[in-house]
This record gives sequence, C-alpha cells and structure tokens, in this order.
Amino acid sequence: MLPNEDKQFETDFPSTEAELHGTEEKTEDELSAEEIAYANYVPRPPDEAGISEYSGVAFCTLVGPRGGKVNITARKLSCKAALTELMEAVKYAGETYGLVPETYKQAEKAPQFPQVSSPAPVTSSTPQPVTTAVAPAPTSAAPIQPQPELQYFIAVRMKITPVEGGKTKLEFFGNDRKQPVNDFPTLVATSTNDRVIEVLKSTGAWELSHLQVVKTFETYYKVYWKEGKIRPDGKSHYKDLVKIEPAEIPY
Repeated sequence: MLPNEDKQFETDFPSTEAELHGTEEKTEDELSAEEIAYANYVPRPPDEAGISEYSGVAFCTLVGPRGGKVNITARKLSCKAALTELMEAVKYAGETYGLVPETYKQAEKAPQFPQVSSPAPVTSSTPQPVTTAVAPAPTSAAPIQPQPELQYFIAVRMKITPVEGGKTKLEFFGNDRKQPVNDFPTLVATSTNDRVIEVLKSTGAWELSHLQVVKTFETYYKVYWKEGKIRPDGKSHYKDLVKIEPAEIPY
C-alpha cells in the first residue's frame, strides 16, 4: 500500500460525530432540554413476558356533585389488570369523595331554589319598641312519653312514582353498599301529593308537575326517619319518613 493511499483512506471518513453531521459539537450548556432528555433516556427493560412497555391502559373521568372533574389512569401489563386497578380506584373515589364516572347519567338534577338577590336592609333613625314573648307556664303534669330517636341517611338518588288517588311514592337510595348508588332503596314512603310537596319544599322549588310522571333525580339530601310499625317478620321495623333537608356536599 502506498503512503499516499493510506493517508487518503484516513481522511475520506469523518473522525467525529460533528464531522459526520457537518456541525460543531455542542457543550452541555448549549444543549436543549429535548436533546438532554434524549441523551439520558434509558428504555424500560423487558419484563418476564418479554414486554418492554405497558400493554394495558385504562382511563376514566370522575365528576362530583358540583361538577368538578378528576382524571385517573391505570397502567398494567394486561388490559384486565389495568381495568381491575381502575375499578378499585373508582370505588375508592366514590366511597371517600362521592365521585362517580362522568358517563353515569341516568338521573337528572332535582329542582333547586331560584337565585334571588337579597334586598338591602332598611335602616330607620326612629327607635323601635322591643317586645318580649313570654311562654305560658305548663298547666298539667302529664308524663312525657318517650319519642323514637330520629335517624338519617344521605340520599344520592330519589325516584318519584305517581299513585292512584292523588298520591306519590318516594324512594330514597343511599350509596353505603354500592357506588355510585345502591341497587335498592333505603326508605320508601307514600303520601298525598300535597304532603309530598310539603316535605320536599326545604330542598327546592318542587311543583305538582314534578309528581305526574315516573322520574328519577340526583339528590344530596339528609333523609330523617324514625322506627315505625314492626315488620311481619317480627325482627325489624318500618322506617317512617319525618323530614328531608339538603345536605352539605363535603367537597
């Protein structure tokens, strides 16, 4: 081999990466964030099954009673494992925070009170007389009968069913046994339409038209009840509806 040929062979090929790309090498300070990330990227090693990336990904959007949204994602080696982990997370979110999947829309919102601005207070420079109501003293010493203790549960759903004779059946569902709502009602009550509207008036602008068709509503009510007559099995009592109040959503 001639000396000239050996020299020509060495100079025909680039000796550095900078010569290969036709650019000068950059210092660490001149590298962009993307270039640094690419240089430091280490691929995930294959697992026992020979899979180098997650094969199963499950995604879900959860919503709360006030409309807030939370996105959750589960990644596993199989779709079944990812879905199982996602459902466990959905159950926990429902039991702990009352969140439900966004696509779960089988009931409409219950009627609410219209937003009314409060009138400005009226002030007067003229002193007003102060009256004090005095309760009359008891006139009899009749013994006081013990009253059944009031209890309540949170109803997240209410079903309305018209009944013949101008009555309405109310079914209240909790979520203590299943998320987002129990399969069976916790309390069932049937009364006249006037009585039903009277009971519901503390929760929203209910009207007679709301009681004319079978309909299910999303609610967040405190349903107060007391023990009623004993059931035919002799082991438990019926739940008698006492009153309903709007409950404060915990988040």
